[in-house]
Amino acid sequence: MDFGKTSSVLYPLKGPNPVQINNRDLDGFIERFKTEGCQHTDCQSCGYCQEWSDRIVKVDPEWKSRMQPIYDDLLGEIDSGKFWDPYVKTVGEMARKVVA
Repeated sequence: MDFGKTSSVLYPLKGPNPVQINNRDLDGFIERFKTEGCQHTDCQSCGYCQEWSDRIVKVDPEWKSRMQPIYDDLLGEIDSGKFWDPYVKTVGEMARKVVA
């Protein structure tokens, strides 16, 4: 729920977007893809998109500091499997009703 609220996934965004990309800053980005694709390239070792992202994506530092622990908790729950517990419980209850 914290992720949905803070990232404006569950509720409308209030105020300016905390993540900004100036379209003009993307000028030239696509040039690489006119001659070279990604299908045979490992993103981690290539780094092209990451380099562009590091230069042009602006993230509000206050929002980022609020979101970091929320992301950490969410990823921890996904990794541990705890994230899926409510869904597994619901599916189990529905299956018991169908069998009954």
